[in-house]
Amino acid sequence: FLSGVLKHNYADDARSEIIYDNNNNVYIASCTKSNNFPVTPTAFQPALAGQQDAVIFQLNNDCSSLIWSTYAGGLNNDAAYVLSLNKVNPIELYVAGGTISNNFPSTPGVHLTTYQGGITDGFLMKFNTTTKAMTASTFIGTNQYDQVYGVQTDDSNHVYITGQTLGTYPVSPGVYSNPNSSQFIAKFNTTLTTQLLSTVYGSGTTAFTNISPNAFLVDKCQNLYVSGWGGNLGFPISSSTVGMSVTPNALQPTTDGNDFYFIVLSKNMVSLEYASFFGQNGGVSEHVDGGTSRFDANGVIYQAICAACGASQFFPTSPGVAYPQNLSTNCNLAALKIAF
Repeated sequence: FLSGVLKHNYADDARSEIIYDNNNNVYIASCTKSNNFPVTPTAFQPALAGQQDAVIFQLNNDCSSLIWSTYAGGLNNDAAYVLSLNKVNPIELYVAGGTISNNFPSTPGVHLTTYQGGITDGFLMKFNTTTKAMTASTFIGTNQYDQVYGVQTDDSNHVYITGQTLGTYPVSPGVYSNPNSSQFIAKFNTTLTTQLLSTVYGSGTTAFTNISPNAFLVDKCQNLYVSGWGGNLGFPISSSTVGMSVTPNALQPTTDGNDFYFIVLSKNMVSLEYASFFGQNGGVSEHVDGGTSRFDANGVIYQAICAACGASQFFPTSPGVAYPQNLSTNCNLAALKIAF
């Protein structure tokens, strides 16, 4: 991939996230190269700072009014991919993504106050939903490639992230891990001053990333769920699901290297509760065009994907569905619902 480009995975340029609060107000995280993106007087950053900035904004419940909008970025490229509201008053907003700006805004005393090096760093920010002030911001990563693709909170006001790394991300004592792997999960305190726990999972290599993460959940019991897909679509880099761990109860214990992957870790990342592949054997890689996946509170994954591409007939479907085989010689839209 090209040096300095945030697009590490296929369809990263289509990533964004939308959530809603208890009043059905809408929050959106994305990015822009526009210098006239609409902002509000309460904007943390009222103007484009570099080539591309993250944008975070809030709409009222029928999308008729812009309540709050801000840029967030430095002198180079930045993108916000995900966001989450905490569950304990005062309600705060966490936003995460990737940056190649060494002057991306950070706050004193946080986990990492400076850019760590490499092609990109991840970032994690916190905003007060009442005053709209940015109250904490930290870099995430190593001296190699890093980005954050998921953020969640638990009922105790801890903050969790998941993402990719090609560096040596720290692993806490006593957690489940696949050492030297290229996907990470980390747990922070609410002020983002301390990384409480972290681990890595994957095939045991940082030569390439195994999966592009698409969905993330921390459930009521603080179990951790991640969904993602791996495979070589030719841009911008190769990835493979070969060598990733599965559990004895896996829905699909084998992979051709181009499959979806689901993993569940127990509270505090102590043990591997579930891991499985899902996809066709052979043919073109199944994939997600952007962020079209969600876990519900019970750990059920709802995933819209591109499948049975290139006129292949191998993608697994369940009995009685409306369209059991592909209808297109290009790619088909497939919808999954899987309970763990």
